[in-house]
Amino acid sequence: MAIELLLNTVTEITLGPFVDKTDGVTPEVSISAPTAARIWKNGVTSTINLSTGRTPAWTHDGDGYYSFGTIATDVDTLGRLKIEVTDAAVHLPVWENYDVDDTLSVTAGAAPASSVLTISYLELLEEVGDHLGIGRSAGSWSATESTRVNSIIQSGLRQVYYAWDVRRNASYQWSWMRPEATIITTAAYDTGTIEIASGVVTLTAGTFPASWSAEGEVHVSGSIYSVDTYDGATQVTLDDLTVTVAAGATYSLVRPSYDLPEGFDGSFDGDLHYKTGDNTLWSPIRFIAPTVLRTKKQVYNGADRPLFAAIQPKTHDATVGQRWQITFFPVPNAVWTFYGRYKIRPLNLDGTNLYPLGGSAMAEVFLESCLAVAEKRWVEDTKIHQEEFQRLLLQAIDHDADVFSADFLGYNSDESEMRGTGDRRYDTAIHSYEGTVYYD
Repeated sequence: MAIELLLNTVTEITLGPFVDKTDGVTPEVSISAPTAARIWKNGVTSTINLSTGRTPAWTHDGDGYYSFGTIATDVDTLGRLKIEVTDAAVHLPVWENYDVDDTLSVTAGAAPASSVLTISYLELLEEVGDHLGIGRSAGSWSATESTRVNSIIQSGLRQVYYAWDVRRNASYQWSWMRPEATIITTAAYDTGTIEIASGVVTLTAGTFPASWSAEGEVHVSGSIYSVDTYDGATQVTLDDLTVTVAAGATYSLVRPSYDLPEGFDGSFDGDLHYKTGDNTLWSPIRFIAPTVLRTKKQVYNGADRPLFAAIQPKTHDATVGQRWQITFFPVPNAVWTFYGRYKIRPLNLDGTNLYPLGGSAMAEVFLESCLAVAEKRWVEDTKIHQEEFQRLLLQAIDHDADVFSADFLGYNSDESEMRGTGDRRYDTAIHSYEGTVYYD
């Protein structure tokens, strides 16, 4: 039976016994670490060096058995793995078979234990593999089978995350896909004075903030210049390399834009709100189009308490996916804390990201969704799982809408309580702050 190894996780393994090439019995106890051992990863053959970069290093444990540490590239492929050491002049060939699997901290082939009834990526692998008839252990699958199963799971996740309510003929937005973001702005920095020569800003009697200066703007002599790079505690370089300002100039370094969470999917639910206790009268931060924000900055370019914000995509990086940032107007002049709910972009599941969103209530929905995809693609004569998925999906939508919808939407000022004597709430505005209701 093959030995289980964890995908992308280094560990110590043992090979042996190494025995004499002539009698096939006498242990070889002084073999040097091989520099060109053979390795098979799902049928692809190459060589590995066991003499360097190994923790622990190649060591004789006794009776012809040797141990050494794997490295990341040894175990970067799901499926069958074989390591063989051959030296015809010294010993008989020695090899060992392994299964590289996603299974974590559990018995081979078993899903991880959990104190709640959530479903994990490993359980989805097992169930889909079982449904396709290729077995429940990912380590025994071929590369093609692994690709097929993971494609099915990805499709199964997508059709839950971006659910379609057939009763309303409309998409449904899950409450658990709209977490709350906290955005903390940065106070303007204006300590010391600056000189600018060919776009290079040199600071005297101050220290530029290392964490955000590269995202800042320099306000000096009535003009605004965006920063390209943070070069050190007393130097930044502007995007515009033609700028020159004499030494001793007062300035303000401000930060107009802030990166949004990695999972941000492009929009907030409504406005941004101030932290409780920061104010009693200020209105929420309204979202406007980036073009409108730029127009406002042409009229007023100072730093003050923000009134508006715009969401903009950052330059796309295909290695990490689309990222977003928020830009405020006016540019924040102090530390402000804002809260807002946003639509999240779910991460794909793998050996590290084990659990889908939604918690226990969504476990069977995700399972049936994946089985429905497998059924649709590979079992054409039945729709059992497709029908069950639709039933569970609609049930989950109703549950989510019921649990997370508001129980009270405010006073209904329809004059039904007047009864000829008047109602003190009639023709008034109602406001609430920290649980206390006020009437105008």
